[in-house]
Amino acid sequence: MHCMKKYLNSRGLDRGPSRRTFRLRRGFTLIEMLIVTVILSVISLAIYSSFASGMRIWKRLSAPSESEDQVVFFDRLGHDLRNAVKISGTALSGSEDQVEFLLLADSKAMGIRTVSRAGYAYEADSGSIKRWLQDYSAMFTGLEPGKRIVLSGVSQAKFSYYFFKQDEKSYAWIDRWSNVNLPLAVRVELEFDRSHGGGNVSRTFSIPVGSVEKNAN
Repeated sequence: MHCMKKYLNSRGLDRGPSRRTFRLRRGFTLIEMLIVTVILSVISLAIYSSFASGMRIWKRLSAPSESEDQVVFFDRLGHDLRNAVKISGTALSGSEDQVEFLLLADSKAMGIRTVSRAGYAYEADSGSIKRWLQDYSAMFTGLEPGKRIVLSGVSQAKFSYYFFKQDEKSYAWIDRWSNVNLPLAVRVELEFDRSHGGGNVSRTFSIPVGSVEKNAN
């Protein structure tokens, strides 16, 4: 046995635990703990920043925005009002839930561009806005125009009309219009139900041939 121990000592195989093994058994140093803490803090901050950025993107995407139907509706209404004309009699008749006016439009029946009557009306029962277009021949014969839905999912709608008060020297919005002149602009305010994204949308459309003054009927 004594000879075996001498042999192991001569080979360096019986020197006990090495320094490296001793350090591992001793645990982490304060500097190592501080480094780990800093690394974890940086990783946590990066994860939080990514999460916050993702939440902002999600809120932006889920916020109410104009649907394709809304875009088409506003484009159609704006186009019609920009083509409004004043000929004789009442050029535009409007209330809070309906507006009707004369304009130049292509007539399929007559095959030409002629004076027509266009109208937009809000129907609360169906929650929709309907549009109709009646060319000159139909106006002359008294044929009722066909109405079609151009926007659905509307819980509230309001039209208003912009003009200049000559006596007060100021501009104002009113809820009704029936006059030989056209207003300067028409504003439509819409509120949509939840099934169509909810939210409120307002658009104002200027009328190029609108009169500054609202004459007496």
